[in-house]
Amino acid sequence: MVRFSTRRCLISLATLWTIFTVGLFYKQLSTNANNAVIKRDTWDSLLPRNIKWSSLTYDLNDTEYLHKIFEEVNKLQYIRNQQYTLNLSDSGIVILVQVHDRVKELKILVDSLRNVKDIENTLVIFSHDLFLPNINNVIEDIEFCSVMQIFFPHALQIKKNQFPADSMSDCPRDIGPEKAKLSGCSNADHPDFYGHYREAKFTQMKHHWTWKINYVFNNIRLLKDFRGLVLRIDDDYYMGPDILHVMRMMNQHKKIDGLDINKMLIMGDYEEFKVEYQHDSNLFTSGYWYTGIGRGMGFNRDLWQKISNCKNIFCTFDDYNWDWSLQKLIDTCLNGLLVLKPIISRIFHVGKCHGFHRENICSMDRVLLNIKNFLNISQQYMHPKEMVYLNKKMHMRGVSDQVGNGGWADPRDHNLCLSFF
Repeated sequence: MVRFSTRRCLISLATLWTIFTVGLFYKQLSTNANNAVIKRDTWDSLLPRNIKWSSLTYDLNDTEYLHKIFEEVNKLQYIRNQQYTLNLSDSGIVILVQVHDRVKELKILVDSLRNVKDIENTLVIFSHDLFLPNINNVIEDIEFCSVMQIFFPHALQIKKNQFPADSMSDCPRDIGPEKAKLSGCSNADHPDFYGHYREAKFTQMKHHWTWKINYVFNNIRLLKDFRGLVLRIDDDYYMGPDILHVMRMMNQHKKIDGLDINKMLIMGDYEEFKVEYQHDSNLFTSGYWYTGIGRGMGFNRDLWQKISNCKNIFCTFDDYNWDWSLQKLIDTCLNGLLVLKPIISRIFHVGKCHGFHRENICSMDRVLLNIKNFLNISQQYMHPKEMVYLNKKMHMRGVSDQVGNGGWADPRDHNLCLSFF
């Protein structure tokens, strides 16, 4: 009897010790996941629910490690600042930002979003093609609205020397078809219209643009029944304070003949500053979509479904630019697309000093100052009580035999693009 009691006591002590040891192990594992370098054998603890980027150390040269992060973040679909109530009704708006590596421009965009009316009820999704700590930290610091991050799973950063990145077996851009075939490079049979071969740094832009919109409409669980607008913008834009207010009123306007639900809203113009803000802030008009019509695209699931039905045109057109490819699709498959556009811009471009359209003498600080001054002197005319439709006679654009800008003749790009739909 005594031996039986002693045995029971020893078993109990052993059980308690096991429970204590296991608990201590998982506590230490959780601490490591939040405060130290994440080891590749601790994937289950890779991403804590709140994804505190600033508390982690990254190995940006480990592509397997980064690929796993991309995969886990996209699967988790974590929303920061869940204390806010999201408007995901038919009148709701989701902002979708395509992000690369421009930290200063991103901070300016975030600063502008802070002042947007109703931003606290709006989900802002940042779609990345690079994993960079300084970019992640800017987004982690946002406290005024709900935020989600998604990562392009075919980004060049995690596809070293393999498609869709450049690989050693690919043909150099300017080798020419004859030399390419003699050299035996892998895509020698697929030069573009101009005799050049694909460059991954350019093809990624079209791939990322296509993937992120499809992912938002088709893969984000929270938005599976969302029928409102998605506002697609770039990370070097500046948002006017009443942009959501104006978008909502334009989209719900009842007195526009000939415009059905499959319309697009364009919220910014290339001619950004108008002295007539006082008189025109409540006016909007309509027209046909074309490349270069303006900045910021607002559209709903119904329109994206129409675009998706024409995916073969978009994905096989020999042009690495998504906008020129969209132009081809709209002209040849949709027979034109009507847009609504405010007379006064609600989106401004701070990144005009970079890229293909760089001015000879340009200062981003000067550009930003001009935008802020313009909005400051115009603030009393913002948030109009109603938006008035300015009916202009629209002339249907003639459909020309559009030739692409090239860079998109490789069947691998065509197939990857199609796979996103």
